[in-house]
Order: sequence, then C-alpha cells, then structure tokens
Amino acid sequence: MSWLIDDPSPLIYLTVFVQLVLLGALIRTRRVAVIGIMVGVFALLGVALFVDYLVVTDRELVAELVYEMAAAAEANDETRLLATMADDARDLRGDASRLLKMVKISEVDILAGPEVIVDELMSPPSATATFTAQGKGKSSQFAGRHIAKLTLHFDKIDDRWVATQSEQRLPFSR
Repeated sequence: MSWLIDDPSPLIYLTVFVQLVLLGALIRTRRVAVIGIMVGVFALLGVALFVDYLVVTDRELVAELVYEMAAAAEANDETRLLATMADDARDLRGDASRLLKMVKISEVDILAGPEVIVDELMSPPSATATFTAQGKGKSSQFAGRHIAKLTLHFDKIDDRWVATQSEQRLPFSR
C-alpha cells in the first residue's frame, strides 16, 4: 500500500481507464445506473487522494528536509542549516559552516530529484537522498553557478530526520 501513499499516479491512471470503459458502457447501454458507478469511482479516487494528502511518509519527510537545507543555504542561515544535521555529523557540519563563511550564496535550486530511499530495517532507520542541485554564489574563489549531483545520508533520531553525511566533500574541505 505504500505505493498508493507515496505516488498515487497509478491509481489516477487506473481511474481514467475505468471511467473510459464506463463511458463506453454508458454510450452503448444508455443506462443511468452507469453514471452512478462513474460518480462512485470518482468518489473513491477522491478518498484515496485525501488519504495521500493526510499521510506524510518518511520518504516525503526526507525530501522536504532536502528542500529545507537548500532554502537555509540560499538564505545563508548557518543556524538553520546546521539544525537539519545530526550533532555528531562533524564533517558535514564543518563543510556547511566553511561554505557559508566563504561564499555568499544567492541562489540554490534542486534541478532533479530528490530520489529518496528509506531503509526502515536499520536501527535507527536511515535514508539516502540523491539529487542534482545548482547553486550561485559570490566569493573570490567560487564565483558563478555550480551544478553538482549530491547524495546525502539521513538517520531518524527521536522521530526526527537529520542529515548525517554526504558522499561528496566540498573542494576546500580538510
């Protein structure tokens, strides 16, 4: 059932297909009862979409965290950015602090993704988010636009997802 909550598009396609079949049946038979069935199918789709709206999965929470990290970096808000990271993620926290001290970031966009894979069997549960980001900043060393494919790792600690490490290190990292 997680496919329904994570991505309801297959259900939408199935509903369109069923509605087309029912429309054909309505045209062929001219029975008013078919209209009632069509309304019922739309109502079921509405319930499913409402449930999708209400239920926020771990995959969606991690994806939101990636966007929050991008927004914090774009705002050059070190405190907000570090709040998305685990306290013991020294390399990641250090890279983020150094970046914000060296570069005045004016723009961060997520171009592709994030593609999130959650592993609930780990203790604590973990996730990996892979995405392509584009950043624009000003500094003597890193002026202009930069595009990078990034992979971040997350752990769920006390019902809260936090970034723990990045597979890529910044070029000026120690």
